[in-house]
Amino acid sequence: MRISRRLVRLGFEWVTQYFELKHHGIKGQKRGVRHGPPYPIKRDGIYRIPKTVNFVSSNGIHITSFSKHVADRINEDRPDRKVTTSDIVDSIRNPLFIGNIRVDDNGKKSQRFVGKKATSNVNPDTGTVTTVWMTGKRYLKKYAKKGL
Repeated sequence: MRISRRLVRLGFEWVTQYFELKHHGIKGQKRGVRHGPPYPIKRDGIYRIPKTVNFVSSNGIHITSFSKHVADRINEDRPDRKVTTSDIVDSIRNPLFIGNIRVDDNGKKSQRFVGKKATSNVNPDTGTVTTVWMTGKRYLKKYAKKGL
């Protein structure tokens, strides 16, 4: 790869097409033949969440919407990071732990809700769920003991 970069710097732009990987390491596959990408194709604009929601958190915050980032996390194809809308709603309605309201450098507020399957951050002023991820084992052990 270093050789191709040096040749491109010298003005040989055609060199990069000859240094590309032409096959994906499948046994018996010929070079230059592609049966499809080795990565999942991203589906833009397809979200399995409602655009607007209306429910109240356990501490009285009116949740009105999910951010685009949350929609991306729900639509991820990785099973080790899979979070569903029901997990998000459960983490906000029945949390194991509710964090303090924090203000970042830009003046945006957020509050963390740790649930059994998902951890959600919510903007308490706008009612938007800003980000979500699966609750880790460490936090699940830590807060499940306090909640039970």
